[in-house]
This record gives sequence, C-alpha cells and structure tokens, in this order.
Amino acid sequence: MKMMLRRQALVLCAAAIGAVSFTPVNAFATVTSRHRTIPIHHRQQHYGVESGRITRNSMELRMSDGGSTKGEESNNFFTSLLNSVTQSGVSDEQIEQIESEEEKQKRLRLERLEEIENGELRRQQRVAEDKFGYLFLFALQLLPLLGNSDRIVSIIYFFGVAVTTVYLGGRQEVIDKAERISRDNALYAPIGASIAIGGLYLLLKVGIDITTFYTIMVTLFGALAISDIGVPILRNLFPNIDFANAEVPVSEGLAEKLDLDKPALPLDGLLTLGLGVLCTLVYWAPAAMEQKFLISNAIAWALGMVSLGAISLGSFQTGAILLAGLFCYDIF
Repeated sequence: MKMMLRRQALVLCAAAIGAVSFTPVNAFATVTSRHRTIPIHHRQQHYGVESGRITRNSMELRMSDGGSTKGEESNNFFTSLLNSVTQSGVSDEQIEQIESEEEKQKRLRLERLEEIENGELRRQQRVAEDKFGYLFLFALQLLPLLGNSDRIVSIIYFFGVAVTTVYLGGRQEVIDKAERISRDNALYAPIGASIAIGGLYLLLKVGIDITTFYTIMVTLFGALAISDIGVPILRNLFPNIDFANAEVPVSEGLAEKLDLDKPALPLDGLLTLGLGVLCTLVYWAPAAMEQKFLISNAIAWALGMVSLGAISLGSFQTGAILLAGLFCYDIF
C-alpha cells in the first residue's frame, strides 16, 4: 500500500513539473495529442494519470502551430532557472559607478541651462507670433507725444495699453511654471491688500516716510523685469545674431563668485540688464516726470508682464472672485 502511494506521489510530481514547464504561445493555442486536439485551458486534464502512470499522449504534447515538443523547448522552467543563476554572477561582477555630489551638481546645472535655453526659444517664438501686439503697444506710446490731450485719445491710450498688456501677458511663454492662485488666495487677496495699505498709512501718520524706499525697490525690480522681458524681444529684433551661443567672457574671480561653469555670461541677458539699469538711472534723473513718461511706462509695463507670467488664475471662477474682491477693496 505504501509503495503504491509513493509511486502515485512521484507520478503526480512528474505531471506537475511537466505542466509548469509547458509554455503556450498565445491564448488561442491548442495542445494536439495523437488522437484529438485539446484546448489549452484543458491541458492539465490531458496530463492524466492512468493506472499509476503518465499516458504516452501526455508526453507527446505539441503546439497546434507545428511547434517543437516539450523536450525540444528551450524556454522551459529549468532552462530559465539555469540562465538566471548563470546571469546573476555576471551582474554581480559589473561595477556600478556612483555619481559624486560635485558631478551631480554640475549635471543639474547643465540641465538647468538647457531648460532655460529651451524656454528662451519658446519665448522668442511666441513674441514673433504676437509681433503685431507689441508693435501696437509701441505705437500707443507715441500718442502723448502728439500733444493732443483730448479725452477720447486718453481713453484709447489707457484702454489699449491695459487690454493689450493683459492679452500679451496671458499668452507669453515662461521658463518656470507659473504659481497657481487658488480660490482661497483670491478671497484673502483684498484683505491682505487692505492690511498692507493700512500699515503704510500708520507709518506715514507716525512720521516715517517710506516713499523713497518704495521707489527704490520698484525701480530695482523694474530693471530686472526689463531684463527678463527684453530677452525674447531683443532676439526677434536681431535674428541674425546667435544669442544662444553668444557670450561675454568674465574674469575667473567673478565666475567663481557667481558659481559659473565657465567664465562667461550670456550676451542677450547682459544687454537687457544694461537697458534696465539705464531706464532706472533715467527715472531717477533730476527731470520732470512729464519728460520721462516713456521710461516710467516701460518700467510699469515690464512689471505688469512679469507679474502676469508669474501667476495663473487657473479658472474663471477664481478670476471673478479676485476681481470682485479688488473692486470692493478699491471702493473701501
């Protein structure tokens, strides 16, 4: 009795191993026996045990597409196991190079520079697409020079500048993702603005005049805004210059202080930064504001464009809440 049970157990183990090692080609493959064709999902039944032995048909199973027999299959369980064992030794011998911190920082800087250049190309292309809008803005700046102070001309000027700036600012390409304004931010924006202007009023009441400090900060940010907005405009004004590769060499000491990979600065960034600094110096020149209104408008326009590119309303509902809150803030 024990011998019979042991023999049946061995037979069952052999049948199980054969079932595991048998690999179907696809879901519709069939197993062909000597007498009949059996669907693949019934192949375990064909591995029958008759009178304590494996049938001959179960040892001659083949794929219906004329594939090789089980003994000829190379992708069986034991072959895969042997291959995994032999390949594990090869993978262990491979030496994995670990990136150092300095190499990582250098790689990240190079990736950042590539990202910035790709962003500048997108901005240049968008300015080229909206060139008529920028030309219209420039033409509007010439209206005050005509000396006509008619109310209709003033309405055309301010309405045209405001609408065109919002249109161009909403369409402009940015390098970094804009900050999204949520519904809560829109609700609390008028409150924050009221607190800020209330604080300024209290400072003036106690005799602290921050007008000069405010003007300095605005003009400094205006110079940076002109430097940023001016890059794609400059590239479109001089398309024959390869600003992507044009650089200005600097000293090794300055390059080390600025943490530059090589002692050079981009030409377009330096030119627009110089233009922004020049506008700031002209703004602070001892002259009447009527004589330098173009500089004041350029600084204000650049700040508006940068602000529109730095934030994103996300939805019409958020924009409506923000405008309604600012309307109440203006009345208050």
